[in-house]
Amino acid sequence: DGSWHSDPDEVDAILWASREDIWATSPPEPAIGTALLGEYFRDRPSLAHLRPPSWEHLAGIVNQPGGSAPGHDGIPYEVFHHGLRFASCLLGQAFHGAASSAEALERVLGPSVDLLVWILKALDGETPAEMRPLQLPTCWRRLYGAAIASVVGPEVEPLLSQDQASKAGGSCGPNIRRAFRHLEHGDGLPDPPGDLWRQVLGTDAPAIDAYIEDALRGIRAQATEADIIPDDYPAVLFADQSKAFERVSLSWFARVLDGWRLPAWAKRGFMALASGRSVTSAGTRSGCTRALRRSLGMGGTAAPLGWCMAYDPVVEGMDTAVRAPAPTYVDDLAALLRGARQTLRSTLFLVFGSWAAGLEVTPHHCAALRMGDTPAVRAACLDLPVRVTVRVEGQVDVSGLPIALLH
Repeated sequence: DGSWHSDPDEVDAILWASREDIWATSPPEPAIGTALLGEYFRDRPSLAHLRPPSWEHLAGIVNQPGGSAPGHDGIPYEVFHHGLRFASCLLGQAFHGAASSAEALERVLGPSVDLLVWILKALDGETPAEMRPLQLPTCWRRLYGAAIASVVGPEVEPLLSQDQASKAGGSCGPNIRRAFRHLEHGDGLPDPPGDLWRQVLGTDAPAIDAYIEDALRGIRAQATEADIIPDDYPAVLFADQSKAFERVSLSWFARVLDGWRLPAWAKRGFMALASGRSVTSAGTRSGCTRALRRSLGMGGTAAPLGWCMAYDPVVEGMDTAVRAPAPTYVDDLAALLRGARQTLRSTLFLVFGSWAAGLEVTPHHCAALRMGDTPAVRAACLDLPVRVTVRVEGQVDVSGLPIALLH
C-alpha cells in the first residue's frame, strides 16, 4: 500500500545500541571520589535515627497517588485503593524485610524489570539522540519508592547543598536570579582554591595548576590589551550532565548512602530500586530483557531524590574546591565565576568531579594524543577521565583532556 512499516524488534535493537556503551558498562571508581565524599560528609549528621513509616503513613501513600499511567505490571495506582489495608500491610512487610536482608525485600517487591519507553525530546525527532528513555518499574515498586522517599526526603533535603534547588518547595527561579545578579554585580577577585582542590586532584594538582598558568600566559601573549579578561571579571559557567540519570554509578550511589549513615532498611530500600534492574521494551515480539549496570532510571518515584543525593557532592564540591557558588536545579549547574583562572579551574573540577560519580560533562575530542597501545598506557588511562580509541593498529588515541595535560 506504499506505507512504511518497521520491525519493533529491529527498532528496539537500534535504540538499545544507542545506549549500550552506557547501560551495559560499569564506570570506574577513581580515588578522587574518596576525597570528594570525605569532605562532603565531614560535618553532616548521621541519619541512623530514621525509623520505617507507620501503617497509617503507608495507608496515606497508597491512597494518595491517582491519575498515573500503569507501571510495567499494567496495574494503575487506583487498583491499590480498593485493597488499601492489604496493600499498606504489604508495604510494611517490605520495610520489615529490608531490615532483615536484601533477599527478603526483593521477595516482597517482586522482579525488578522496568518497561523501557522512549519519548521525543524534540518535535519530529527521529534519531535516538532526539529521544529520552524512561524506565518504568511496576506500580508496586513505585509505591515503595514513594514511601521510602517520604521518610528519607524530609531529613535529607534540608542537609543538601544550598545551591541545589531541586527539593521540596524549590524552583529554578532563585538560581536564575542569582546568575543574573552575579553578572551585574559580581566584581571582586576570586578566593584561592580550597584544600579539596588538591585533595581531589592528588599528585596531579601541581601539573594542572601549571597548565592553567601556562594557558593564561598564552592567552595574554596572543590577545590585545582590550581582549584580556581581568581576574575580577564575572562569568557564569553552565554545565548540563550528559544523560545524567542514565550514567550515574551504582557503586557511587551506594557510597553516598553509606556517607549519610542511613539505617540498613533505608540503604537496602534505595539500592533495591536502583541496582539489579533489567529493562524490556514495549511492543516487541521477542520480549527479551537486558540488564542495567548503572543508572537510577527515569520513572521511579524515588529516583529524583536519589539523583540529588548522588549529585550533591559534585555541586557542593565546586564551592569547596574552587570557591565558586554553583546554583543548580537537578543537573543544570551554573557556576558563578570571576576571571579566566577560576573559570579554567572550575571546568577541570567539573570533569574530574563528575567522573568520580560515573557522570560526564561531555568534553571535546577534536584533538587526541596518539601513543603506543601498551598495558602501561591502558592502566594510566583508567585513572583519568579520558576516551581511548584504537584507530591505528598498535596505537591508541587518547582524548577528553587538553593535550598539554596528557603529555
